[in-house]
Amino acid sequence: MDENIFDLLRQEYFDSLGNDYNLWTHKSFALFRSAKAIESACGRAPRDQKDVQEVLEWVEMHGVSRMLRGMAFECLFKALWLAYGGTLADKGKYRGIPGARDHDLCSLEGKVAERVNTGLNSKERRLLARLSFFIMYGRYPIRKSMSEQYPSAPDSDKPVYWCRWTPEDDRVLEEVTNKLQQLIKK
Repeated sequence: MDENIFDLLRQEYFDSLGNDYNLWTHKSFALFRSAKAIESACGRAPRDQKDVQEVLEWVEMHGVSRMLRGMAFECLFKALWLAYGGTLADKGKYRGIPGARDHDLCSLEGKVAERVNTGLNSKERRLLARLSFFIMYGRYPIRKSMSEQYPSAPDSDKPVYWCRWTPEDDRVLEEVTNKLQQLIKK
């Protein structure tokens, strides 16, 4: 009997942590800071594009940085979901946002937008689709299977296979970050 009470308390504690939007927000901030630290450490693209090893290392580091930024947005969308009445954990299990695909930022934003107007435009959503690419493929050299779906572009069935990144993308990314963080503060 005492064991059942202990399990119930652990379950309630798990659910409490999993449904605390502040924890998801703080995790998002930690991931954003980590991405910026990596970007700062690897600096600008190598001037000598003939040094293939140096260029590849730089590309890999920036890929990891984008992956962390994408994961930060994933946490931020989950924080918004919770802040506006949703749940993520129930009965000791992580459940996620119903109807949304984890790691697919456009899917997550779409479900969150059903609860609160995120104010994102199509350019910003396309940027999220590109970040989703990095979340899904920034960790491993291959997908789980050949048939695993690539993240899709917003308002399209066309998958995002590859993407480049520009300084303008960084500027837009900062705007999106600020927009979403303001929604949590309301």
